[in-house]
Amino acid sequence: MDFFEQKSGAAATEAGAAINLEKLCVIYLAYFDEARGHQLLLVHPPELKQDAEFLQAESKTVFIHSIWWMGVDVQAELSHVDLEFGGRNYLAKKFHAPSHREKKRSGMDENTPETVVLLLSIPINLNPFGGELLTRLYQALTERHMDEFSTAIETSICDAKIVKSPRDKEVSMKGHGILDSMTRTIHATIVDFAKQLEVNVSTEADKRKALAYLLYQDIKDKPAAPRATSEFFEAREGPSIIDIGSAARSKIMITEALVKNDENKIHVTLVNQSNEVISGCIVSIAYIEDFFEKYFYDVNIDCWFEGEELNFQFERIGKKLKEEYVITVKQDGTPIFQKKLVTTKLKVV
Repeated sequence: MDFFEQKSGAAATEAGAAINLEKLCVIYLAYFDEARGHQLLLVHPPELKQDAEFLQAESKTVFIHSIWWMGVDVQAELSHVDLEFGGRNYLAKKFHAPSHREKKRSGMDENTPETVVLLLSIPINLNPFGGELLTRLYQALTERHMDEFSTAIETSICDAKIVKSPRDKEVSMKGHGILDSMTRTIHATIVDFAKQLEVNVSTEADKRKALAYLLYQDIKDKPAAPRATSEFFEAREGPSIIDIGSAARSKIMITEALVKNDENKIHVTLVNQSNEVISGCIVSIAYIEDFFEKYFYDVNIDCWFEGEELNFQFERIGKKLKEEYVITVKQDGTPIFQKKLVTTKLKVV
């Protein structure tokens, strides 16, 4: 699912900042619990942690990230470790933090350091800025909160207990104050970084493109009236086609997408709505299973004329009521169009 294109409202741009970078990013702080395994400590924007559907889907990506299987010493030689999935890049950095809590595994003591992972999720269009933003977040969090991670982690452990002792409640109260402070640090770092992007326009082409993407996202959202709450996942009632790629979508559009039950097929119609011929492109259709894309349908298009409609039909792969497919159009190896289809939202004929 695409949890990111529909963010709006609550993530308002700071006064004086034209770029609302915060609405496009998700930051995770996670840690290794010797008894429970990988656990989320903090999610920013903070309201995301209340969305069970979001966490269930995103946790799969966060916890299969290769950063977890790398030693801190090995990872320290790299600025960060990346994982690209579903049009987003997950940049991660692992580090140790001082600890003073009692451990539950043999061979560990109170001074065994905490293992913490900082992970930044951004659209792949913003890759040129991702490494620098992750570094700034890491520096800000470790400079201001390095000695507080142990208490914050102990708070997470206490919150998971069904029956809490008076000490658990005391630790939890203190730890939530620390987590709130970490959230403010993350927010301030992102806002400051966005403001610097406005005045420090790089001469590098890839960074200029990424900045243009940011500005486009901001302009695209401005005409809409502010909403009281943010939507991070597809609405129960809404369009059957979920957009997960804004780049060059004015060139191509899906005019029809439906399911034919008697044939067990999905029918999709694409139209070239640009004012030019699109040459040498490939239309790919992927089925998403267990959070991974499986490509099974590729069509080479030598010449796609202006206003021409192309009709595609393909068998449904899965046996589930709700299936997800991704349609991608590439020209010279570069994606120029991408949309996700969710079968439960398609018209059935």
